[in-house]
Amino acid sequence: MALELKYAGFVPRLVSLVIDGIILLLVQIVLGMVLGEAGATGAASLGFIISLVYTVYFLTSIGQTPGMKLMSIKLINSEGGLLTLGQAVIRVFVAIVSGMVFGIGYLWMLWDGNKQTWHDKAVGSLVVRV
Repeated sequence: MALELKYAGFVPRLVSLVIDGIILLLVQIVLGMVLGEAGATGAASLGFIISLVYTVYFLTSIGQTPGMKLMSIKLINSEGGLLTLGQAVIRVFVAIVSGMVFGIGYLWMLWDGNKQTWHDKAVGSLVVRV
């Protein structure tokens, strides 16, 4: 008997993004305070790298960022396992594009049968309730 997946809806996914965004914003604020105005560009670059590492680490190690864990959702690949490093990196960069195109890449899940965003489709990932 195959396990039936329960796809995560828009609200839990949005709330998890907000939670992760707050965590990463706090890191960015600390970086800004440590590096000061003179290091603003460096702080922004370092903040982006930290955000990338944070996301890729959690998605490839446990399939959930802290925000996703709090919302009881998890990212899986098409076989039900964790993303590879390459898939996770590609997903992050396609997520940036998804947001840049008026957020349509994120909103795509509202009318997609598997509730996939563009970045999910790019790597074959699914966000499910756990």
